[in-house]
Amino acid sequence: MSRKYFRDELRKILALNALLPVCLLLAIFFLLVGIFWYSSVISGNEEARMRLASEVTSMVRDCSTALSEAGRSCSPEEARRNPEVLRRLSERLYSTAVKYPRPGRPAFYLLDKGLRVIASSSTERPDILSTDGPLWGISARIIMSRGKAVFDFTADGLAVGEAVMEKGEPAGYLLYIIPKAAFEKYMFQPNVSLALTDSFDYVRLSDSGRFRDEQGRLRQGAEKEGYIFFNGGIFYVTSSEILDGALSVRAFTPVSPILRSFGALALVLLLSLAVVTLGILRATSRIAEKKTRIIDDLVAAFENVMQGHLSTKLAISSGDEFEVIGDAYNVMLDSLRDLIRKNGEEARRTALSEIKQLESQFNPHFLFNTLENIRVMTAINPQDARKMILELSALLRYSIGGGGMSTELAEDIEITERYLRIQKYRFGTRFSYEIRTEPGTEKAIVPRLMLQPLIENSIVHSFRTKERLSLSIKAEQSEGKLRITVTDDGDGIAPEKLLALQKMIKEEKNETQRIGLFNIARRIRLMYGEDYGMTIESQEGTGTVVSLTLPSKGPEEETYAEASDS
Repeated sequence: MSRKYFRDELRKILALNALLPVCLLLAIFFLLVGIFWYSSVISGNEEARMRLASEVTSMVRDCSTALSEAGRSCSPEEARRNPEVLRRLSERLYSTAVKYPRPGRPAFYLLDKGLRVIASSSTERPDILSTDGPLWGISARIIMSRGKAVFDFTADGLAVGEAVMEKGEPAGYLLYIIPKAAFEKYMFQPNVSLALTDSFDYVRLSDSGRFRDEQGRLRQGAEKEGYIFFNGGIFYVTSSEILDGALSVRAFTPVSPILRSFGALALVLLLSLAVVTLGILRATSRIAEKKTRIIDDLVAAFENVMQGHLSTKLAISSGDEFEVIGDAYNVMLDSLRDLIRKNGEEARRTALSEIKQLESQFNPHFLFNTLENIRVMTAINPQDARKMILELSALLRYSIGGGGMSTELAEDIEITERYLRIQKYRFGTRFSYEIRTEPGTEKAIVPRLMLQPLIENSIVHSFRTKERLSLSIKAEQSEGKLRITVTDDGDGIAPEKLLALQKMIKEEKNETQRIGLFNIARRIRLMYGEDYGMTIESQEGTGTVVSLTLPSKGPEEETYAEASDS
């Protein structure tokens, strides 16, 4: 967790209050930009597109309705024979066309089965009524429409036509031609380009050719919606389908010029605000530093104390409350140094006393088990029993002899091997062992009689059900640590007992009967610290591995216990 300082908090408060108007001005600027963007780009695009879509839809539906009503009232042949019928039919069609002013007024045509004009509101014959070649396009669609209104764009404009049916067959045709001029006032909008496309993305009407390729279709990329990069610029594009999806109205709003204008304005504003902000931050920093210099001195002094440097004194002569705090700190520092000195001496005496107590628990326990082994061997093999007594004598001299609480690993292994030979005399070929020490570990300083309790524990608990037992002792060092491993192939330990042992060797007090393991683990922690100790790994039916981790110290480096003795 990062530490907070009063100086930084004060600087933040001053900066926040000074920068608040700047942030407010920046927020207002972006708010105005957003409002302008919505009204000029999004809303303008939407309005232009909807106006054109509404006009096209309205004109096509008006013309379709007029054609359907006229087709139901009489047939083209009847209108050809009867001038009165022709007049009424023409008036009906003309009443729809006259609703729209010139030059965008639709022209109507009454045609017979051969697409010959019977009556019309225009003297010009549209290109789609040419009978010089095969029928195609809107002409063919009208013939095949079977009384339903169809529409399509032609060279003359938007054609809306319908066949007049009699007895299931076309008896003639009705047609409106809506000139392109009818849509021009909706097509040409400021800052918005519009296009009418069909369901195959062919551009049928547009106020600009830049969105149409050589085949008359939308250029690649122009069919997307939203903000697109097209033809070297950025456009906002929307579309809506009309007339049941037959046509689509697309609106293209170029936003590159607006972005450039806003970018230049924003750059000037941001540079100005950056200069102002830099000046404000420098000013607040100077003010905060001036007001909190004494607090910084106090914080630095307390940090030195936290890091163990107890020689830093404060010399504050401000004549106010801070001077009182400085004097109290100096008095506290003197008291703290004296208290640490006294506590250190007491801790060393306490640790040394506990180590001695653990050793006193260890020796009788070891002696009792070894004598019990000799008692058994006296009855089995007296000659080997005498050898065992000699080995025990050497062990006892080492155990009760002087020389401190630590020794070289080579010496401790030599004594441990005497105990192993005692067990070998007892169990014969049923027991085997090996000792491997990595070169350089022999001179490492270790607690006296450290390995014997581990070996004794393996033998006692493994020979209960096993006929044979193999035991291995290995010493190696790396990264300044000495690792000694005792491995056996005995019965192993049940999972619940293993958990209890692993917990026990980490405790400060032993509430169990496992004296040897606890004493070794506790001695290591007391002598070297919590970074060192014992681990136990075991699998029931397979064996057990006990590992000791110690500092890799040579004879020239005093251990804790030896320093304590001195």
